[in-house]
Amino acid sequence: MLSLQSKAPKRHIVWKKWNDPSTQIKQQLQNHMRTQLLQHLNTNEYQDDDEKDSVYEHNFAKQYEMPTPIEVTCELLKFNFWVGHTNFNITKPIVKILDSTDGVETLELVSRYRFRVGIGTAFNEGVVKNNIASSITSYFNHNKINEKTHNFTA
Repeated sequence: MLSLQSKAPKRHIVWKKWNDPSTQIKQQLQNHMRTQLLQHLNTNEYQDDDEKDSVYEHNFAKQYEMPTPIEVTCELLKFNFWVGHTNFNITKPIVKILDSTDGVETLELVSRYRFRVGIGTAFNEGVVKNNIASSITSYFNHNKINEKTHNFTA
């Protein structure tokens, strides 16, 4: 019986979508605010439904009217981030491959085996990730590199 490890390629990248924790917190806060507003509207008595609707619309519009300049800037800084977990060292040649791949907008080295890339909106994330993996595989195959050290073999 073959183990799962023997079926895995010698060198590979496991991709995980990176979600900005501040975005999650902001969404939770907005949901909480909506819940509080609805509870407030349901507990207060209004003379008729039209009055209740107008109060709700006013409060909702007031809270979610126009984004502030900071919110606009935050939207512009949102990236489609992916974390690549590798089973090989990320060396200077690997960084060069990552940085030169079409569609990679940002690159951040997290550790010896981990990096984060921001993929441009105009690019297909699956294609970009496959191109990264193919380029790195080609690099290892072409240069006959030792998988652990990246040293050239004789």
